[in-house]
Amino acid sequence: MGWWSQNLDSKPGDGWDASGSKLMHGRGRLYFGNRDIIRLEWSLRDHSLGTRLCIGDAECEVAGHISLLLGTLYWGFPCPAWLDRLFNRGYHSGREFDASFHHGSFYWKFFARDGEWSSVDPWWMSWSVNFKDVLLGRMRHSEDRILETRSVVIPMPEGTYDATVVMKLESWKRLLGRRHRVIRAHIDVPVGIPFPGKGENSWDCGPDATFGLCCSADTPEEAIGRLVASVLRDRQRNGGSHTYTKRDAA
Repeated sequence: MGWWSQNLDSKPGDGWDASGSKLMHGRGRLYFGNRDIIRLEWSLRDHSLGTRLCIGDAECEVAGHISLLLGTLYWGFPCPAWLDRLFNRGYHSGREFDASFHHGSFYWKFFARDGEWSSVDPWWMSWSVNFKDVLLGRMRHSEDRILETRSVVIPMPEGTYDATVVMKLESWKRLLGRRHRVIRAHIDVPVGIPFPGKGENSWDCGPDATFGLCCSADTPEEAIGRLVASVLRDRQRNGGSHTYTKRDAA
């Protein structure tokens, strides 16, 4: 039987080895031979609030965490076969129990399938409530008016692409609260601007393309710049070059 641990408290400029305190953020496992008895991870830098338990997850474990504002503790250990049969009854995913508070909402899951949802699930199995929605009303979105519609060209290293930019004044408002207005640009590129797929799955290994963008912008020129930057960033991230032609997007 042995214990292994690792420091995860990285600081700016750290390489592979974290230079912070293992007590602040670290992980470890208690093992016997080649078999883990229990795995733990802890962080005193996480100030969330909630708890979760999953029985028989994708790795056939009993896993969960508890967060009490001052820190978070994660755990996981192999799920006994009898416990997996008792809770999952042939399902490939585990059963999840979750109660957490974040982003102004309370989230609840009871005996829900891990990572799955179905329209036939009973309401009490998974639900959430946003306290702002309850107190102030739900956020409503509206398009107040169209400010401008313009035919433009998108400049890329391989050439230009015809596009249409529609500038709209849009607003968001709750029943009780001030109206928030934003000018947004909606760009449509019929032929598409090519970039390589992520390559993470069998279906995204080939070429992909951007056919439009919606973003906050005061002018069509600003919106065009955001679209160009977005495509170039996707090309660089996915390991592609800029030696494309318009035929690549067909």
